[in-house]
Amino acid sequence: MPQPATKSPVTQVTVVALRAEEFQRWREIVFLSAEEIEKWRAFVRPVLHVYPTSGFVKEGEYLKLECGKDKAGTVYWYKNEEQFKTTQTNIYEILVNSKTGGSYSCKRHYHWLVSAPAVTVIVLSKEMLTLDAKQQHALRGEKIVMNCRTPFQNLRGHRNVAFHVVPVSPLEGETMKLNCRYKYNIQSERKFSFYKKGEMIHSMKSTNGETAYNIKINSVADSGLYSCKISWYTSRSIDVHVQERFAKPVLRVGSTAEVFEGFPITLTCIVRAARPSVQLHYSFYRDNAALEAVRHHGAVYTINAAAANFSGNYVCEVIETVYSLRKRSNSIHISVKQRFAKPVLRVEPAEVFEGLQFTLTCTVLAALPSVRLHYSFYRDSAALQTAPDRGSVYTINSAAANVSGNYACEAIDTVYRLMKRSNSIHISVKQAFAIPMLTVHPEGQLFDGQRVKLVCWIEEYTSQASLWYSFYRNEVPLQSPSDHSNYISESAHPTDSGTYHCEVTDGNVWKRSHQLYLSIRRIPVSKPELIIQPGKDLIEGDPGSLICSVSNGSLPIYYQFYNSSSVELYWELSNNTELVYNIGPISRSDEGLYHCSVRNEVTGPQHSEDIEITVIVPVTDAVLIFFINGTEIQSGDRLVLRCRVREGTEPQFVWYRDNTPLRNGSASYQVTADGGELVIHSFQRDDVGRYHCAAINKGANHTIFNVTSDYIEFTLRAQGYSKEIVASLLPVLLLVGLVVLWYYIHWRDTGNSSTVSQPRRSQPSDEGAAASNLEYAVVGAARTAGKSIVFSSDGKKDSKTDPDDYCITYATLNLSEPSLDEDGGDGNIYMNIPRKTGTELQAIEDQDGGSMADWESPWRRDLSTIQNPCRML
Repeated sequence: MPQPATKSPVTQVTVVALRAEEFQRWREIVFLSAEEIEKWRAFVRPVLHVYPTSGFVKEGEYLKLECGKDKAGTVYWYKNEEQFKTTQTNIYEILVNSKTGGSYSCKRHYHWLVSAPAVTVIVLSKEMLTLDAKQQHALRGEKIVMNCRTPFQNLRGHRNVAFHVVPVSPLEGETMKLNCRYKYNIQSERKFSFYKKGEMIHSMKSTNGETAYNIKINSVADSGLYSCKISWYTSRSIDVHVQERFAKPVLRVGSTAEVFEGFPITLTCIVRAARPSVQLHYSFYRDNAALEAVRHHGAVYTINAAAANFSGNYVCEVIETVYSLRKRSNSIHISVKQRFAKPVLRVEPAEVFEGLQFTLTCTVLAALPSVRLHYSFYRDSAALQTAPDRGSVYTINSAAANVSGNYACEAIDTVYRLMKRSNSIHISVKQAFAIPMLTVHPEGQLFDGQRVKLVCWIEEYTSQASLWYSFYRNEVPLQSPSDHSNYISESAHPTDSGTYHCEVTDGNVWKRSHQLYLSIRRIPVSKPELIIQPGKDLIEGDPGSLICSVSNGSLPIYYQFYNSSSVELYWELSNNTELVYNIGPISRSDEGLYHCSVRNEVTGPQHSEDIEITVIVPVTDAVLIFFINGTEIQSGDRLVLRCRVREGTEPQFVWYRDNTPLRNGSASYQVTADGGELVIHSFQRDDVGRYHCAAINKGANHTIFNVTSDYIEFTLRAQGYSKEIVASLLPVLLLVGLVVLWYYIHWRDTGNSSTVSQPRRSQPSDEGAAASNLEYAVVGAARTAGKSIVFSSDGKKDSKTDPDDYCITYATLNLSEPSLDEDGGDGNIYMNIPRKTGTELQAIEDQDGGSMADWESPWRRDLSTIQNPCRML
């Protein structure tokens, strides 16, 4: 491939010749101002542009040359100062080959006016293109690198540094390439710097002798002197002139001096581009608000029919889509004048009554007498039927209540299709009476058997005439017309369901209410409630009943009663909302949980909450028990008294000494938590007295049950007479022991067993009773058939005690008064031994697990002679 020739760098010479009078005449013809003429001169200056703008091309590509911006006219093309082509367009394309490199220029002529001498502006432009291929000899498929550049020249600046700019006259948005090259090959690293208007804009370090820097041209402000520097060697400066890609647009309005409503408005955005290939889009604005986009973003925007609200300040904006450049024109104010004013609607008469005539008049003030208008009338935005002439007057001959509403009129200019509507006027036709409204009471869903009341209600009625009411179900009258505004059904049924309405008349006008659908359904049974009469706590033996009730439900209702084991106790189909189940006399077996269930034809079983029956057993037969021999207590001994009842629910016990209640908290005695036991820790003289207990429990309705035990009197044993009494009784005891031993041997041989019963206590006697009043008491322990009840010395029963250590002793009690010389407390040591009643024996049986039969043998015996000697059991 031959080496391309080297030519001189780019030079520019501009020659402009234009006679002053022709210039003035040309200016008047094109209607341009002096400022716009100066801008036009800059655009028509022929400059040779090379594409691609970088100046580097490859073999096989197309090189595009563009001479100036105008496409019309004859263009002469030169290469290396020799003409090689003449075209009728300003664009010439060349297929790049090895011979393409060289210096190109162009000339063209402009003929502004046919009748005037030609005005010629000649611009000689030379661009050096050097096509360099590396390597020049290559095999098929091998890569070849081709560069297009300006060869080194000894230009202004240091002779060792060459600086080249492509293109020298770039357009806004293009990229300009700065090339800095050192004359000699260098091996060491050097610093390359690029300058714009004397200020460094870029620097780099490289070991190559040549480097390049690309700059994006944003605006004409990037014009100026550019240079480069390698180390301390500075290149020549090149003056770069940035050209506007397109000028600031100018907005023009159509030639009409005044703009009226309905007139078209044409806006034209005039802009001159540096090159025909520049792609521009146009936008239009009114008071800075964008208008609807023009089709294909053209330069002309048309408003087909102007309106008063179109007045404002208009501007246009031009957008270059490739480089995103925007320029906006100066604003122009457009004022749109009205062809006719907004119409005014009037109504006569001012008050409109039902059945009377009223007239609507639409009044319009026109700007020009030639304006011809048609009129339309509206009620609630719906057009009314008008006369064929579409005049400005509209008449309603007979007003009705349903013609009330908001009225307006509209004036139409048929030539320019301009329409204006008046403000609305509300016309309310006063009625003889309002449209009736049908209401039902109660509201909501209606049920079988419910009382239903229909009311035909009129909101206002000013006339003195009487009104007559009729009610209908499914268009069938329910009654003849009446002056009553309501219809009552005392007991509605499902067959009464249907569509209801009412009608009202004063004899002249009939008005009908809206339709109301009523659905009457059977009532689902509600959840039942179970209560107990007379209450949840029932006294044993009293009558009781269960009452199952529902608040609502269609009859009949099926009732069922259940106990805690879900066993059905009773059922019945009843036409009442309440059913009573009588339990009868209450017993302890009736305690537990109960519930009831209900159902009807609409609802399945509904169960009540469980309710519990508690049976209260009144306290009976209070018994006072103590576990010592005799009622004479040794000083300092411990005394334990227990109070028991035969039966009773949750009894409470109260203790008395000499009819004075004993309260817990004393240091000398203690009462247990349930009150059933009284413990005297150390028996003293202050503890002497008559003791008894009371058992209490509560029944229903604050009923209180109370039983009291018998009295037992405890005395303090005298210490001085103990030995004498024992000595006097010892023979008797020995004799009794022999008798008992004989009786035991006889009982063992015969196999018979004896039982001991508690003597019944007589009414307490006075302290001065005669000695003949003899009673019997248990002194020792009693043994029954197979069982023994033992009372230890400390008052506690001991089942493990050997029965042979005890015996049963009966003795006659001498109740004679003591002598003055003797201590009254020692006169009769058995005088305070308690007597056991049948109730006490039952309490002892319950406490110790014995049988009452063990205590049923006669206690009273004639002890004048010893019948049962003490014997070992």
